[in-house]
Amino acid sequence: MENNRKEFHRAPDWENLEVLSVNRMPAHSRWGAYDTAGRALSGPYGSSPYTMSLNGSYRFRLYPSPETVDDFYRPEYDDSAFSDIPVPSNWEVQGFGEPIYTNVAFPFQKKEADCWLATGQEGQSVVNPPYVPKENPTGCYRKRFTLPEQMEGRELYLNFEGVETAFYLWINGEPVGYSQDSKLAAEFCITRYWYLSGIYRNVWLIAKPKLHIEDVHWMAIPDVVRGTGEFQADIRVSREEGFAACRVRASLYDAEQTLLVSTEGAVRAEAEYRCDRVPTANT
Repeated sequence: MENNRKEFHRAPDWENLEVLSVNRMPAHSRWGAYDTAGRALSGPYGSSPYTMSLNGSYRFRLYPSPETVDDFYRPEYDDSAFSDIPVPSNWEVQGFGEPIYTNVAFPFQKKEADCWLATGQEGQSVVNPPYVPKENPTGCYRKRFTLPEQMEGRELYLNFEGVETAFYLWINGEPVGYSQDSKLAAEFCITRYWYLSGIYRNVWLIAKPKLHIEDVHWMAIPDVVRGTGEFQADIRVSREEGFAACRVRASLYDAEQTLLVSTEGAVRAEAEYRCDRVPTANT
């Protein structure tokens, strides 16, 4: 069967140490895309009209290996052989495949010769990164949704809060990107003692203006002697035409939503090398 991942690379990306992502956006602070300051202060995440939760029921099929996956991502594909699965979830606890207990660091069978490397000592062998078993269960998801009218004409970002463990993304049959390294948050739970797979965190569609805030870095420096402190904000905006003619405003509120201080500054057109004296580029 033709390797449909050739649309991305000819070799498996998950066995290429030089590839951790394809077309993935740089990591940044979480976007609420709030339309008003009031909603940003009191509204829960996802309350903005410019965010859309894509959680819910997906069409799903578990293939025995990546090589056996067909052209499931094409819009006209007949997914009648697929089943429904909730997102977020792990597919093993939804009746697809079996969880693997983590008392074995690399649960690879010895018959998977590419995964092991002979040491030359008494028949011993060790795992051979980055190679993984060819019999590698692969879950494929399909989701149909309609873009809300208020998002039209804005920059659209599809955000997966967690997918175990590597995945490709297609939109309307067109290849978008690839991502691995799925553990961005640290949390402790007994379910983490099992190897589980799937889209196990929320999925969001986010619409932003073409000229928008890309990332924010907050820093609070207390002065314990005077009982005061200093509050700094490093804000990066998108590099659209006219970006350096903009100004950004930062406001600090207390827990009762009382405004404590508000200030604004110009966006810098070029980077400064001494970020301890002035903010970095585009802030």
